[in-house]
Amino acid sequence: MKRKFRIALSGRLHRFDARTAAAEAVEYPGCYELVVLGADREPRVAFVGVAAESIRVSLEAHLSGALRPSLAELAAASGDGSVFFEFVSSSDIDSKDEHADIAGALIARHQPRFNEGVPPSTGKYAEVDVEEV
Repeated sequence: MKRKFRIALSGRLHRFDARTAAAEAVEYPGCYELVVLGADREPRVAFVGVAAESIRVSLEAHLSGALRPSLAELAAASGDGSVFFEFVSSSDIDSKDEHADIAGALIARHQPRFNEGVPPSTGKYAEVDVEEV
């Protein structure tokens, strides 16, 4: 069975630092993207994560180095050291575990350099896609 999730992203890239993560990141579970600038100054998704507790808590863990990639690893991968984040602000999921399916579809779309191994999935669907609304 195929499933297409309708998602809305946070609307802009937020600078990835402790102050901005505390002020702008949400306190609910979901998916987030860590974004770096390429040599051409174009944004590139470097990592897609699934936050079980809250997106803010997961971002703070990356900032502290408790989760990989760390801010230092991301900054080293950026053309100018700039790192940003954005998150899925709404989606038409039926259950919280489907955040994994959305993250897996975003990983397939962006091929982020820091996502290794098998993308997350609930296993409920043979094929998953996302549509940004």
